[in-house]
Amino acid sequence: MNTTPYTPPPGGQRPTGAPQMPKDNKDQTKNIIMIAAIVLLLAATGFFAAKYFSERSKTQEQTVEMDTLNTEITDLETKIKGLETDIESKNTDMAEKDRLLEERLKELEDMRNKVANAQSNNKISGQKAKELQGKIDELSQMLTAYKEEIARLKEENVQLTGQVGTLVEESAQKSQKIEEVQKASETQKAEIEKRDKEAKQLQTAIAQKEDVISTEKQNNVAKQEELDKTKQAASVLRAADFRFFNVKRNDKEKEEMDKEFKRMWMQSVKISFTIQENLVAPVGNRETYIVYENPDGSTRTTEKSGKFKFGNQDMTYSTKVVFPYNRTATEVSVMIPKPDKDNKYQKGLQMISAYCDGKLIGKGTFDVK
Repeated sequence: MNTTPYTPPPGGQRPTGAPQMPKDNKDQTKNIIMIAAIVLLLAATGFFAAKYFSERSKTQEQTVEMDTLNTEITDLETKIKGLETDIESKNTDMAEKDRLLEERLKELEDMRNKVANAQSNNKISGQKAKELQGKIDELSQMLTAYKEEIARLKEENVQLTGQVGTLVEESAQKSQKIEEVQKASETQKAEIEKRDKEAKQLQTAIAQKEDVISTEKQNNVAKQEELDKTKQAASVLRAADFRFFNVKRNDKEKEEMDKEFKRMWMQSVKISFTIQENLVAPVGNRETYIVYENPDGSTRTTEKSGKFKFGNQDMTYSTKVVFPYNRTATEVSVMIPKPDKDNKYQKGLQMISAYCDGKLIGKGTFDVK
């Protein structure tokens, strides 16, 4: 059987004879759809509103809980810091210090549990819990330090108690001895008085002996100082037997020794002297400065002249000589070269001085006519 598909007429009109939907049913369907849409809208609005107020309430609760925990931790921190005064106070005994410390430790542990419970119940966030735990850790370190301080104080108390015990025992022993002395007979008392008198006499004798010893020490120090000065003075070298030579240089060298020379024949002057024997002087090389004073008081200078220290002043020397000394008599010679034409020998008494180790050790003179 052949069927032909139905094609609605233009304009959406049903063909004649097709069944018609009731008008009331169409309105009822629209109303149901609208009601359902309104219900869904109200339900969604209610859900999101409930969620918003729930989150807002949860945030407010977390803020309140966070503020409460912060306040409790701050109060606990104040108590813990107050422990330092209690621990350092000497009027607070160790038992009381231990009790205060244990109370703070327990409060700190309770606070740690509160923060953990608040986090597990979503009353505070993980970040806030971490911050609070950080503060609690800091307070825990403070309590640990206080605990160590109390342990140290306990150890000091143990030592002091031992010392007190020793002192008490010594005091008891001394008290016992005093009682024994008080119970002694009159004969014993007389003996004690006799011994006290002898002890005083002995103390007096000892004091006198100490005075004598002190005086002897002072005398010995003075003698030693005098001996040192004597040794120092004795160790100073002495120059003697000054001899002067007019050294002529013609076809052959010739020396003329005299105490008086004619100016017109004067050439270079050789100065010789003897360093005397000295058994206490140090052995070794000696540096001796020779000062040649002209009759007018000026110092004759040479190519070997320079300055040396004598006392607190700088002096000019004419020449110097270094010689070995072994505590025996030693001959020393130096040469004063002939003056140039503009600096001839002056007529009059020529003075020669020898200096060694900062001391004037000898003088000699000769005359130029």
